[in-house]
Amino acid sequence: MRLVYYEMKKLFDWKNILLIILINIVMYYLFIDFDIKHFPNGRPTLDEYHLSKEMIEKYGVSIDEKEFTDLKKWYNDMVKQADQYIQSREDFAHAGIRTYEDFRTADLSNDELDVEQVDLFLKLEALEYIMERYEMRDRWIKGLYEELTPKQEGKINQIIDSGTYQSILPWFVFENYNRIIKNVTIIIIVSIIVLLSPIYVSDKRNHVRLLQYTSKKGRSVFTTKMITALISTILLITVQLIGYFTIYSQNQVHMFFASKVNSIFNDVQLWYDLSFFHYNVMTVVAIYLLGIILSLIVCFISSISSNYLMVIGIQVPIFLGLVGYLLKYLIENVTTLRLPEYLAPSLYMALLFIGIIFMILRWKKEKVLDIV
Repeated sequence: MRLVYYEMKKLFDWKNILLIILINIVMYYLFIDFDIKHFPNGRPTLDEYHLSKEMIEKYGVSIDEKEFTDLKKWYNDMVKQADQYIQSREDFAHAGIRTYEDFRTADLSNDELDVEQVDLFLKLEALEYIMERYEMRDRWIKGLYEELTPKQEGKINQIIDSGTYQSILPWFVFENYNRIIKNVTIIIIVSIIVLLSPIYVSDKRNHVRLLQYTSKKGRSVFTTKMITALISTILLITVQLIGYFTIYSQNQVHMFFASKVNSIFNDVQLWYDLSFFHYNVMTVVAIYLLGIILSLIVCFISSISSNYLMVIGIQVPIFLGLVGYLLKYLIENVTTLRLPEYLAPSLYMALLFIGIIFMILRWKKEKVLDIV
């Protein structure tokens, strides 16, 4: 373990740490900052967020028919308030608008009517959207998908029959988390590549292998470095996830953690009956697994490369393929009903198998490699 400690000190030297910190800061402001500062983004989304919070406080994490009747009463009370407000405004009277129902059907192109910032109207609009989704819940959830396989159709029917899809989870909460976790994953991928790329090639560049491979103990350095890479990857991911989830907590969505993802208020349905918190946990596990796979691949590339330019040249297409194509299956849309049920687990198993096989083959070659 002492050799692992020394190897980790080499990886986590102050230059590498500083570079990783700078990468995280720059990429955070490029890809994540907006989803933290501007959540919920715009109105009436902001009003829907506050209404959903109030609904959870009042009804719990889901809503049934009895509670929906109370919600309609809540709506009618707000309509009465809107009627009173409209009747107090002379510009509305001149435009022939005397009730909220008149307001909903009126032509609002009149420049004299300033209604854009009337909080009550925006709140009513958000509540109407929530009520419409509930009232059309069966038709709406089936309308999410144009074509369904028999298995997907069976899952949709199971979600409807279970009744759990009446969970209160706004679509923008789930969408915001998915965007953030995808971009956090990209930052973690870049950080792992920067951290581990020199792990083997640096010894070649410094001609250290000439000394290492003259003894049996020196031959074991290859395995030591691989163990170091895996431990360092887990440590790096843990520190980054703690930091980013601390920042994410500013979005104040903890009240939705117990809500089911399969919800009439969410635009994405999953193969598995997960709460929003369990979905968070699943994506975190997926990131660790992806990090381990990536560390094996980066180590393999570093071990077969003779210089840093070669390491970069091989990794660029892998990075582009991973970020541009595979992440939408491995992180962003993991377990979504739109994709085959076992696609994500199969991809993870295949990638992990490839990474392990590559490193085993390289390890066997390193045991008998001649140093010339």
